[in-house]
Amino acid sequence: MSRLVYKNFFFLFIVQFSNYVLPFLVIPLLTRALGLDGFGKYAFYIGIGNLLLVFIRFGFEFSATRQISIESENKERVGQIVGAVLAIKTCLLVLTLAVFYLVVFILKPDVQHNILMLGGMFLLSGQMMLPVWFFQGMQQMKFVTFYTVVTKIVYVGLLFLFIRDTSDYGLATVVYGCGFFIAGAISLIHVFKAVPVSFPTWLLIKDTFKEALPFFSSRVFIMSYTSAMIPLIGFIGTPAQAAIYAASEKLYNAAQSVMYPLANALYPHVAKNKDLSLYKRLFLIAMVVVLFGGVIGYFVAPVIIEFLFGSEFKASADIFSIHLVALVFLFPSMMLGFPLLAALGFSKEANGVVIVGALVFFAIALYGYLSGIVDSQYFVWGVVAAECTVFVLRAYFAKTRVFNHLAQFSKKEPV
Repeated sequence: MSRLVYKNFFFLFIVQFSNYVLPFLVIPLLTRALGLDGFGKYAFYIGIGNLLLVFIRFGFEFSATRQISIESENKERVGQIVGAVLAIKTCLLVLTLAVFYLVVFILKPDVQHNILMLGGMFLLSGQMMLPVWFFQGMQQMKFVTFYTVVTKIVYVGLLFLFIRDTSDYGLATVVYGCGFFIAGAISLIHVFKAVPVSFPTWLLIKDTFKEALPFFSSRVFIMSYTSAMIPLIGFIGTPAQAAIYAASEKLYNAAQSVMYPLANALYPHVAKNKDLSLYKRLFLIAMVVVLFGGVIGYFVAPVIIEFLFGSEFKASADIFSIHLVALVFLFPSMMLGFPLLAALGFSKEANGVVIVGALVFFAIALYGYLSGIVDSQYFVWGVVAAECTVFVLRAYFAKTRVFNHLAQFSKKEPV
């Protein structure tokens, strides 16, 4: 069974690699063709789209993954779950498109609003269709891996073909969105061929929605101090400031992409098999890798940033050094959350602590705003404080809810 976890980890790693690392091939093209302001606009509108993705995902990558992993041998039941998830996600797509329209046409208008809206439509629609939660639950990540990698290669190729100067930032968002749309459409066709997807009953929709709601709530609070940073800087600052922060965040997200596959591969396995010995072994190995990688990243990041983004982005290295501190807390927190607590039925504890972390960030951000602090490094330190808080609380619940309980159970075992 552990071989299946390793196999799905590999496929999930490839998906994350294509989502975060492969686009780095085109960053030198984008930053040099679009310039600091053009890249800042591109990053801002992509950031708005990525911010809205949390509403379309709605926590189904956790709730639906767990449900499908438990019912994976009952195709009829899986088809019912898929139908309910798609029905909810379709309604959420309409709402998020309306919000994106509001931003592009009213709150932050742009001369390229029509093409920006098209890019947002492709991005959000593609995410609505992309059933990663299905493939994770069925532990069949090789299919979504193939579709995702192929479309990302097409994305990179199209950028090289069409992006030429500073006015192409709108076209760049369309190409970015098309990658998600194509991957989502092809993957969804595969799902309909794999299981008998049925039109859901109102009761099933209600139960599926209710099951996902706690996970969605935690994602919203996490989003408030992670994904919202670029849109926030774009609203209150200049495109150049958004570009400087976005360069660091791209490296930060790329580092996270190495971590997510392990957590996502373990989650359905632990939920179904309660395999804590494998969990502990992989947790310790991964922590060594993360700490070692963080030290290396601190020294090589300035060189990488200047090489990828250009000399105009040197200030991003200072921001990224703080992002590295956040990663030290983020990874163990991530591993303690859904692959352990939520998988074993303690989703309330795994999700609830995120609210506390967000409140810590809001308090720090509010103090900075009232004190007239506008330096983005200050707010990134707020992210570090939030991640540290979530880690400490999840570690406490893991000890009291899981490991202390197992120790007490072992003492009662007959010798």
